[in-house]
Amino acid sequence: MFGWTLTFTAVLALIFFTLLGLLWVRKLQFDAVHQNFLDLEDNFGGQVIRAGFAVRPRYSGNFKGQRVSITFTKEGRGRGRRYYITITMQAHSRVNFSIMATGWMQTPEAGSRSNRSMTPLKEGKYMLEVQKKRQLKKLDLKRLEEAIAVMDPFAYVLMANSGMLLERPSVNIVEDTRFGALSRLLEGMHRLKEMVEG
Repeated sequence: MFGWTLTFTAVLALIFFTLLGLLWVRKLQFDAVHQNFLDLEDNFGGQVIRAGFAVRPRYSGNFKGQRVSITFTKEGRGRGRRYYITITMQAHSRVNFSIMATGWMQTPEAGSRSNRSMTPLKEGKYMLEVQKKRQLKKLDLKRLEEAIAVMDPFAYVLMANSGMLLERPSVNIVEDTRFGALSRLLEGMHRLKEMVEG
């Protein structure tokens, strides 16, 4: 009886310390992202919001006069985990459209794209989707590709009359949220915003 109790206690302790270790690793990772977001705050103003010990931080501020918000999510996928960095930016577009990476379009998250007007960009690496084909005339595809080159790689960009949203996959969230990487994404989004508003 004593041996069984000791074994049970040891197993519970092992499970407890394993979970505690995983929580600690997550906290360290989120601390590093928090520090990266503080670099954005130092350069662009705004604030970093973090509600607790092992909670994902998020950034809210301005980039070249436009409200922006940056956060990230995690999704389990096969044997690994993938993060998605999500950036929203204030913008006012006359045309609603989406730009999607062709690789991302083949994932279940992308949904069905049949019967939609799609135009290849960047030699087929991305696809531009508009609601009606005639809306393509309102978009400067060359400038669109230039903005895409700055933001590359990303999963998709959604542009609407009230703002834009970019989602980028990441396998190393700490590196991909460093100031240089995020400011490049913000610059590309700002170029896209200027193009659609101009």
